[in-house]
Amino acid sequence: MTAVILSVLKTIGIVLLCILAVILSLILVILLVPIRYNVRASYDEKLDAHIRVSWILHIIRFHLDAKNTDIKMSLMILWFTLFPRKEKKHHAEKSAAVMKNIPAEKDHPAEKDHPAEKDHPADVPKKDHKRKPDSKKNGHFSSLLCTFRNIRFKIKDICGKIKDGNMKLAHYRDILEDERTRRALAELLLRIKKLCRHILPGCFKARLHFGMDDPASTGEFLGFLCMFYPLYGEHIKLEPDFESKCFDTDLYMKGHIQLIFVLIAGLKIYFNKDIRNLWKEIKNGG
Repeated sequence: MTAVILSVLKTIGIVLLCILAVILSLILVILLVPIRYNVRASYDEKLDAHIRVSWILHIIRFHLDAKNTDIKMSLMILWFTLFPRKEKKHHAEKSAAVMKNIPAEKDHPAEKDHPAEKDHPADVPKKDHKRKPDSKKNGHFSSLLCTFRNIRFKIKDICGKIKDGNMKLAHYRDILEDERTRRALAELLLRIKKLCRHILPGCFKARLHFGMDDPASTGEFLGFLCMFYPLYGEHIKLEPDFESKCFDTDLYMKGHIQLIFVLIAGLKIYFNKDIRNLWKEIKNGG
């Protein structure tokens, strides 16, 4: 009997370990397998863009194709298309059949139900529209009083809002001058910077062909773009045209995102004491 119980417990333990191993494997796959993306776009009087996103060996795929104002999107898992779903014909046929079965309304049902009311309308007593001059004066005086009261209430409301605004500004100024706030902002900027460095494309190439009516204007615009050369370097190729007015461009970029880096950045931000204290101060001040 003891051997049977031990064998059953052993089987249950093996099953639980297998389930735990599967769950851990799925978590590792979700966190470590990168989401890959690439973008191709061009513009020459019309926009032509293609975005491709894939995950887990192209098992999950997202496509976006844009040609000028025509945009098409699709989401697929293996060979199944989740979006957009194909419309079935029988839905349209069913709606058409329902519309046919609706009976037509009778013409002028109200006239048939109450014919006597039109022929013999009820006598309506005439109202006396004459007003006394005293009542007119009292009405003008009461309206003026109401107007002055409303103006007084609005002035009090505006003064109260200004006072509350000054108190909030003083509260936020104290928060910004606090040393913990400076540490929190520095940590937050550091995490965002590292996350952006990971998310931004590893490969980026672009070409910009442009020209204006006046060659001098083209040269000035080229000089303006060259001021930012340390930022884009050799990734963007500039092709100025000093003879004709034109504008066309194309770009290509690809990169990947690993959710483990996003999770780590989020956890470090969440468990940072200075950032949590800053968030509480902002909520209390709001």
